[in-house]
Amino acid sequence: MDVIDWLQSDTIPAAAARALVGFIAAWALFKLGKKRFLRQGSAFDAVIAIIVGAVLGRGIAEGDSFFPALAAGAVIIAAHWVFARLAHESPLWSRMIEGHERILMRDGVLDRRQMRQALVSEDDIVQALRLRTGQNDLGRVEAVWQERNGEISLKLRDRNPATEPAMPHYGQG
Repeated sequence: MDVIDWLQSDTIPAAAARALVGFIAAWALFKLGKKRFLRQGSAFDAVIAIIVGAVLGRGIAEGDSFFPALAAGAVIIAAHWVFARLAHESPLWSRMIEGHERILMRDGVLDRRQMRQALVSEDDIVQALRLRTGQNDLGRVEAVWQERNGEISLKLRDRNPATEPAMPHYGQG
């Protein structure tokens, strides 16, 4: 029995070896993907990472499909790289692959139509405000965007010292 036949067998040591080889192959493939998968990315990046994980996982678990799974993972990573390059080079491809940001609030006024299209509620915006500033008052917000990766960005209004008291200072002294 040669190494390839042994790797494809249903023994526990062969499955462990496939797991190790699969891990190293996945690491190498993701390194070739230029770390794009590892950043907080778009749905495009997440889908590719899930698909590659599923394909390689099946190859690890089912010995007879191990090498085809490695080949399929490499093709998926290569296709991802091509599409990522297209998105980098072309604004049209970038919008098709990554999407676009949405303005959910402008000049302190919520855009309910954009919120509905983005499936973002007022509570989602208040939560983003609270997580970033510790405040609940939407009156302090000038603009809100849903970014291409789905996160919510906020621009707070400039504080007017004549009409707003300073934040209380808690501490020593």
